[in-house]
Amino acid sequence: MPAFVDDLRRRAEEAARAEAAYRAESRDRLAALEQARVLAYRRVGLIDALARAVAAGEDRASATDAGVTALCDMTGWSSNEAAYDEVRARLGAVADEAWLAEHPTEADGKPIDVALAFTHFEAWYAERFGAAFTSLIARDVPSLTPLVDF
Repeated sequence: MPAFVDDLRRRAEEAARAEAAYRAESRDRLAALEQARVLAYRRVGLIDALARAVAAGEDRASATDAGVTALCDMTGWSSNEAAYDEVRARLGAVADEAWLAEHPTEADGKPIDVALAFTHFEAWYAERFGAAFTSLIARDVPSLTPLVDF
């Protein structure tokens, strides 16, 4: 076979390898973006439920307890679990931030950041249990797959 044909074949094989590498890279990136979207919507669901439960509370203690109970119910944590009280205590800090967000005069000038409190809880939970707290719920999240109706 002539050298120029071998050269063209080599170039074609290089192009095929570059395409395959790009496809693998884009597939991995898309999977990571999809996972980030799913977790973000799960966080929204959790924090929304927490905020609604806290807002329905009559006082700080009952509101905080209601918020923690709502999240424990959503994620399957029950008093049968060995670390239940520990999880409730850590979630209590998040619920308290949600209470303060609704009643900023009680914050005594302390910055209020519910999302940051939840991020701290998630980090603790992941370190303590080796899993994401958001993985405990399986919720439908908005899909980017177009729906076609014929």
